[in-house]
Amino acid sequence: MRYDGLNSSNTSHLIFNVTSQSDFEHINLTCMVIGDKSPPCSDISTQNNNCLTTFNVTGTLGCDYECFFTTEKTNYTNSMSQITNLTVCEYLFV
Repeated sequence: MRYDGLNSSNTSHLIFNVTSQSDFEHINLTCMVIGDKSPPCSDISTQNNNCLTTFNVTGTLGCDYECFFTTEKTNYTNSMSQITNLTVCEYLFV
């Protein structure tokens, strides 16, 4: 099998809107591939500052992820959300 990299036919744009319930300096989104990590599946990680509450990431169709958010604030212990499983599928709406 030949892998030609990510392209518009095998990826999906994901938007996560976060509602702030505390003051933090950074919020991180981490999505780790569950199972087979061979291409095209790869982990996703991104960080926003406290002013931004929307995450725009690209997931790969057919890949399963475990995702969680972590908030960071100086002189405080980092706080992690519950883990959520996410599968990126192609849906047809009729």
